[in-house]
Amino acid sequence: MPSKKILVVDDDPDIVAVLSQRLLSSGYEVSTARDGEEALAQMRAEKPVLIVMDVLMPKLTGYEVLEKIRKNEEWRKIPVIIISAKGSMREFFKDLPAVEFMAKPYDPRIFLSKVERLLWETQKQNPDGSKRVVLLGVQEGLTNKIQMSINSLGLQAFIALNEEDAFQLAQQLNPGNILCQFWEDETILSARKLKGKLAAHPLLKIVPLYAYCEERIVVEALKTFSDDRVITYREKEELLRKVSELLKDE
Repeated sequence: MPSKKILVVDDDPDIVAVLSQRLLSSGYEVSTARDGEEALAQMRAEKPVLIVMDVLMPKLTGYEVLEKIRKNEEWRKIPVIIISAKGSMREFFKDLPAVEFMAKPYDPRIFLSKVERLLWETQKQNPDGSKRVVLLGVQEGLTNKIQMSINSLGLQAFIALNEEDAFQLAQQLNPGNILCQFWEDETILSARKLKGKLAAHPLLKIVPLYAYCEERIVVEALKTFSDDRVITYREKEELLRKVSELLKDE
């Protein structure tokens, strides 16, 4: 499987710890740097696939580091997420290719979504890129474990924020499969709504959509999904095993 190492650069150790943990829990490898000069040293040593960086740092600012990256033939196409407490900094980066800006405080799920999409934009230039799965669930910890399990198969799972985001991701990525948690309270997540949107799309209607749910609500899930499109489980480990068995030959 290709390297998924991400470089996190910030002079605040607490920010580095939080971002690193988020990325590690989603299956990425992480290297860190405390200032601009150390970031460039890590670039040479680690060859990351993406950089997450603050703007105001010692020695070299994030903007100065970005200028050096874009002048380096080997690094210039590496995507960058700029995270800053100063929202006004957004203007400095808005026209730069493969750069996303996020203001602190940030939503962790939106942050991970940006990571996934930037990496996809880079990978889609490679016709031999990993196959893709769109993943949508209510329970964040479980969703992250499913993502890690899928990624370990050599596939690439993209986590959606809601039904509309899952539909948009499917349009952009043309995934091989879509997995959606079947949730009792459809005001929180409606697998039925997502199925309807996909079924109305001329291309996405043929993409397999699987609903996963606990055994206690399988009868309700079967009112919307056929038996071969429902993944039931009692324990989380059982679900991870079934998902791996389903996708391992993709």
